[in-house]
Amino acid sequence: MQTFPIKSSSGRRAWNLIKGLRPTICFNQLSGIPQVSFQVRHFKVTVQDILVFLVGLNQPIIVAIDEFQQILSYLEKNTDALFRAMIQQLQIVRFLFSGSRQTLLLELFSNTKRPFYNSASPFKLEKISLEIYRDFIIEIFRQNGKILHQSLADEMPVWTKCQTYYVQHLCNRFF
Repeated sequence: MQTFPIKSSSGRRAWNLIKGLRPTICFNQLSGIPQVSFQVRHFKVTVQDILVFLVGLNQPIIVAIDEFQQILSYLEKNTDALFRAMIQQLQIVRFLFSGSRQTLLLELFSNTKRPFYNSASPFKLEKISLEIYRDFIIEIFRQNGKILHQSLADEMPVWTKCQTYYVQHLCNRFF
């Protein structure tokens, strides 16, 4: 983790970026845990500022963007084209795009009429099998001196629909 003293030029640039974001606090419907998300106030200005800041760090960076298909629902027209133009010139910043709506992601990266056409190598992650989850859960409990019955470990991923966050949260509550 890298920190930026507020009085340094990097710190001032980081603070200016943060000021362009709008935080939203809500509670997760299943767990009740507070969640914080940040919305960009002005897409073009804020994203350009972020990219300039990252390039200015002068070190290799990987930016992971989850639910990337949401770019198709932004109110601004041609947001995907604007973003593609911004990131295309970056040499030391790499991007990982992910999302839960495979058909929309395929549309973004496989349609010859879209700006991101052929700009990424698709890789589909399959769901983690129930057996692998079960064995993993039992092993983590065992490593920490706790015994979890196999039938209970079998049910946990089913109850949570194999969504990793919820599997971990439920296991944490049981632990």
